[in-house]
This record gives sequence, C-alpha cells and structure tokens, in this order.
Amino acid sequence: MKKIFIIVIGGLVTSLSAIAQETYENARISDNDLNGTARYVGMGGAMDALGADISTMSSNPAGTALFRRSAASVSGGLVMQSGTEKFTEGKKTEMSFDQLGFVIAKEVSQNAWLNFGINYHKSKNFNQILRATGRMADGASQGRVSYDKGAYGNVVGLNDIHSNPNHPLGQEVYSSNPCFNQLDWLYYNSVVYNPVIEPTAPFVYHGAEAYDFGRSQRGFIAAYDFNVSGNYDDRFYLGLTFGIKDVHYRNYSEYAELYGANTPQLGGILLEDHRKITGTGYDLTLGLIYRPIDASPFRIGLSVKTPTFYDLKSKNYTAMFIDTNEANDYYQGPSGLDIENTYEYKIYTPWQFGLSVGHTIGSELALGASVDYADYRFTNSRIDDFGYDDYYYDGADDGTHSDSEMNHNTKGVMKGTFTFKLGGEYKFTPEVALRLGYNYITPRYKSSGYKDGMLYSPGNNFMSTSDYTNWKSTNRITAGLGYSHKKLSVDLAYQFSQTDGTFHPFFDALDITNCAEAVKVSNKRHQLLMTVGCRF
Repeated sequence: MKKIFIIVIGGLVTSLSAIAQETYENARISDNDLNGTARYVGMGGAMDALGADISTMSSNPAGTALFRRSAASVSGGLVMQSGTEKFTEGKKTEMSFDQLGFVIAKEVSQNAWLNFGINYHKSKNFNQILRATGRMADGASQGRVSYDKGAYGNVVGLNDIHSNPNHPLGQEVYSSNPCFNQLDWLYYNSVVYNPVIEPTAPFVYHGAEAYDFGRSQRGFIAAYDFNVSGNYDDRFYLGLTFGIKDVHYRNYSEYAELYGANTPQLGGILLEDHRKITGTGYDLTLGLIYRPIDASPFRIGLSVKTPTFYDLKSKNYTAMFIDTNEANDYYQGPSGLDIENTYEYKIYTPWQFGLSVGHTIGSELALGASVDYADYRFTNSRIDDFGYDDYYYDGADDGTHSDSEMNHNTKGVMKGTFTFKLGGEYKFTPEVALRLGYNYITPRYKSSGYKDGMLYSPGNNFMSTSDYTNWKSTNRITAGLGYSHKKLSVDLAYQFSQTDGTFHPFFDALDITNCAEAVKVSNKRHQLLMTVGCRF
C-alpha cells in the first residue's frame, strides 16, 4: 500500500450569507453546562430559589435580589476527560477560566432593595475527544451513500450523469440540488466516478470492511449577563437578565475506511475535516422568587428564558486522501481532493422554563431543588432568501426564513428535555461549609434519530461530515467546600458528569443494506473549580 497525498483544489467553494445549519451541528451549541461559582456548582446548581449567589443571575435573575451586601467573585480551575484515547491535537486536561462578576446591593427603603450585577461565565465548554471503530456490513461504505443519491435519481442532475457513460474523465461531477453536499462532491470526483474501472458503467461504489473515527473539539461559549433585581418586603423578589453569548468552536476529525479484498486497486480512504464556528447571540431571562409564609424561609422560584438568537459563521476545510495499491495501477482517478466553504447562518434555541424551591433551617442548613424544561424539537434553523423557492420556507418580516425541511428533521431527531437539580449546604461552623449536589438530564436525542443527507436544505448542502451521535441521559455529581472569614471567602468544588451515547459514521436512508456498526461511546468529564470572593 502507498499513501498518495496530491491535493487537487475542488469546486463548490462559495461564500454565502445566513445559510441554515444541520440539526446535529445546531445541537452542539444549544444547551448549557453546569458552571459558575464553586458554591453554585458544588450544590448542583440547585440555588434558583435560594439565591444570594452571583451565578443565579443566568438561571433565575431574582436570585441576586437576596444580596444584602455587594459582592464580587472570580472562578477558575481544570476540566479533565477520562475513558477515551488521545487523538491528535485534542487535550484530555485543560485549564479553564470560568467566572468573573459582581453585584452591587442598594437599599432604597426599609425592606426594599434594588441590585445591579454583571457576570461573565463559561456557559459551554466544548473540549471533548471522541473515538469510535466499527465493522461494515458487506458492501457498505460512506461512498455508497453518495453513489445511491445519483443511482436512484434522488438528486436532480446526478441521474442524468449516471445514465451518460460518456461523461468525460476530469470533468467535475456536480449538482446544484441541496441534497448534493460537500462529501458527495468529494466522493463523486474521486472514487465514485472513474471510467478507467469500467468504461461502460463508470459510476461505482466500493464496499468497506471497517471504519475508524476520531474527533477533537475545543472552544467555549462565553456568556455575559447584565442583571437588575429587587425585592419588596422580603417576600417578593424579581429579576431580569440580558445575556450576550460569544461562540468559539473548533473541531478536527478524521474518518478512515478500509476497503474490502474485492477492491484490490484501492486500500481505503481518509477524510480530514476542520471546522470553526464563531458568532454571537442574545437572550432575556425573567425570574421570580416568592416566600409564601411570612414566618418561614421557604420560597418558590419561577424563571423563563427566551430563545437565544444566534448569528453564526461556519468555516470548514475538508480533504480526502486515497490509499492506492502500488502493485496495481488499475485505479487512475485523482488521489486527493479538498474543498472549503465559509458561510453565515442563524439558529434560535428553544424557550426554557424553570421551577424551583428552597429552604433554610437555622443558619446551618440550606436545601434546594429545581427542574428546568426546554423542548429542543423547536430549535429554529433560519436562512436568508437568496434564490431558493419560497415554497419550501415560511416567510418572516425580519428578512429571514425558517428552514422548514431542516426544522422538520429536528423534530424527528430531538426531544423535550428536563433537567432535575438537587443540592444542599451544611455549615459546621459559621466559617466552614460542606456542599453536595446531583443533576439528572433526560435525553435530548431520540434513539431513532439520524443525520439525513437527503434533505432539500442548504444546511445539508454544506455538510462536510456524515457522522452523528445520539446521546442519552446525563448524570452529574458535585461536591464542595467553603471557607469564609469576615469579608473574604474561598470555595472549592468538584463535578463529575457522564453522558453515554451511540455513534454512527453515517446513515443511508436510501438502502438499509448499507449499514455500518453503531458503537457505544461515553463522555466522562471531571471538573475542579475554585472561587475567591469578597463582600463589601
């Protein structure tokens, strides 16, 4: 076997604005981690009704209304992934700057306060390594997915090319149909179309024996919260937070297929994909905390968060390399191709609703519980009208259009999700506190969901990877210690989270015999966090 790395600059290189993105890509940035101050994390985030912590301004803005003194804090630590192999540039341990903020408490009259706060926190840490290796069914391969699109006439334009055996070698195989994506272009202009193999039937697919996949993700979403809150008579607490999101996401993946013995001219293929997503978003969160019994510290919290309105830019560079058998020159197609695109798009995340309760016993024990709900079926992919027939998209007064094809797919892939949080804090002395917490998050993905490469959507057109993972429920266990003396405090927290899932290298909706082995994967993450705070 010899590896030949000759790069031929490919077509389909465009720059378009506000193109919709694909369901699984959207899902990467549409949820949040448990992060903030060490006290908040140590109690599992179950402080939405307890309040008096800077991090509550993003989950229940009324929580800052319980401050009676101004406060500031800064947090950072380590994030570590376990249970996976190393992969290229991905790091299993990273330092993380997680939070910086303050609250100014102002008493405006007896038993009435008006507080203001600003806080930065890392709402999403993308750092993750994913590895998967599996077998192929007889004759299955990712290239066969692309072949089937044209062979069965499902992509307009490709059917005519398939029926024309005189399509000249070296002429680009291309279709303007959105179903024809970047992967299809790479496969058709390398291994799928080759008249040297069979001049009378130049379009073929090659069956693989096995696949190997690796991906390293890096980056974060920075959340900047601007909060105002107040209370009346220590019974009613209200808060409003305006949030700005700043997205920095990068990933690199490698997908390799080993072809079978019945394809002696080819050993296999390697796909390398680089993707970078940047952009901004904004949202509003309204919160309420109510103490129903005047003589009791028990309180109830409610919160509602609008969709986060993201305006994003995605840039990818994808290359295919082919292993050829040096003892057999039967294969004479191009040994390498690459393609790159930069485009902008919008997504709107779903509304989020929260219900919480909190209670304190004396000055020693604090207990909190909450449940949040968000229906990810209603994640909204949006595009600008740049020539696609309005028949496929509903109109909007803001100049964008809902990508109805992709949004219909999202409803078939995603689910409504509940996040349950429990937490407690016990003070052994006025200075020393122990904290414990637990989260359970129901699955966001349906087990039957798949990445559909046949959608008539520009979000599909610019797809450069075909893999997808249906992640299951998430469990988080947290613990923490706190020490305070006069105006200063130091808090430590540990968090362990685990999400299991099922990885698929591709799905062929056209032919169920084109089947690759699904692989069980797991994302296990450890976090060590320290917060230094002061009250003034």
